[in-house]
Amino acid sequence: MHSAGCMFGLYFSRISAFDGAVCENIRITDNVFEDVFAGVGSHSMIYDRPYRNIVIQGNTFRNVKKRAVWCLNYVDSAVEDNIIENAGGGVLVSCMYFPNTHLIPGTVAGMEGNHQNAGISVKNNQISISSVSQINGNIWRGYGIEVQGAWVSDSSKAQAKGIPTGIYKETGVEVKGNMITGNGNGIRLYLADGCTVENNQLKLKKTASFSNMGIYLSASSKNVIKDNQVSGCKNVGIYAYDGGKLGTPSTENQVLDNVISGIGGDGILMENGSDGCEVSRNRISSGKKNGIVLWGSEGCQITANQVKGCMLDGIYVENIGNAVIKSNRITNVNGRGIQVIASQTGKLYGNAVTGSRKCGLYVSRSKISGNKKNRLENNGSTYAIYAENSTGIISVKMPTASKITRKSVKITGKAAGGKKLTIYAVSRNKNKKIGRGSINSRKKYNISIKKQKKGTKLLFVLSDKYGNLSYSKRKVK
Repeated sequence: MHSAGCMFGLYFSRISAFDGAVCENIRITDNVFEDVFAGVGSHSMIYDRPYRNIVIQGNTFRNVKKRAVWCLNYVDSAVEDNIIENAGGGVLVSCMYFPNTHLIPGTVAGMEGNHQNAGISVKNNQISISSVSQINGNIWRGYGIEVQGAWVSDSSKAQAKGIPTGIYKETGVEVKGNMITGNGNGIRLYLADGCTVENNQLKLKKTASFSNMGIYLSASSKNVIKDNQVSGCKNVGIYAYDGGKLGTPSTENQVLDNVISGIGGDGILMENGSDGCEVSRNRISSGKKNGIVLWGSEGCQITANQVKGCMLDGIYVENIGNAVIKSNRITNVNGRGIQVIASQTGKLYGNAVTGSRKCGLYVSRSKISGNKKNRLENNGSTYAIYAENSTGIISVKMPTASKITRKSVKITGKAAGGKKLTIYAVSRNKNKKIGRGSINSRKKYNISIKKQKKGTKLLFVLSDKYGNLSYSKRKVK
């Protein structure tokens, strides 16, 4: 199909009266749409009268300038198994487009209208986003899939149409198993609640005209972002914020089991107001900024994530309350392993930081509860843990040691912040404990050992009063 796609709905400008009937039970399958401005969908709607049971399946879209599919005010519908090549936008699901929203003559709209659960699936589509940056003289930001509600804020225009002002959320959309490539945002939720974004592969290119993101939540809550693969975008891998001027926080979102690599920004960034979010079991590598960032939020969990090779910190949190930071593994980041600023934690437990260029754990102006069994190993600072103006945590410096030779029968040194120091001889099969002692009030230790062969590697394990363990290595001269 050339020059025009397939748009259905209601055309009002020349029709003075209509009965409010809308399209239902339509299947659009196995078609080819090529070199068109827009593909399939609707651009007009009746308030509180959704299109129902629309199936768009198995079609091919090529060289679509704007968007391939627009599901405007659909319920119980599906967009599945389509191939979308070189399109400005892939699939748009929206509960309202105010300029083209109409009332049935003689009816009065209530705010409770147009809030139905969508029940829409967007599954198993292959989408490549074009590099178009302007359409009809207007700036265009390409995307793979967008799910969006509406904010009707202009009271005079709303009154003229008879449509209540307020926020209209899109809900109950499942975005699953899609492959998205090219120049744009991968998947964006705006004013969308209770949606699932699962098992999608996003292999994006860094955009020139704007800073694209992988998965982008704006003023959207109670969504599950799970088992997705995100790579290549210019900015954040998975991002949640409050919608700017809208000021509607993205709360109680679950970001689980995603794989994020090779991106230009933070791996996961949850901005102010992301209360009740869970960021768990994600794997993040080779980002240009931090692995995970969370700020200005309450009651959040950051658990069992793996972060490696990022250019800044592994995990950075600021101004958060009652947070759980537990069982994360941070490896070879260029900044600090975990940084906690002006925050309060319920748990800071069982995290492991290895090979960071700065200290393993940095805490400032914070109230720490549940600080226990964190493991800091081979990090670049003289501090394993650095704490300032904080409670529930103390600074721990890596132990210094006297020269150790094959004739040494004791090792002395300093270990500020430590409580016990255990020394092991390292072997292939099993490390053997050769000495253990306490750190005295002058921050010094004196530990007797058996003589060790030249070249033997020694492992120093320093514990503090909270049970955190700091690891460092020495070699017998």
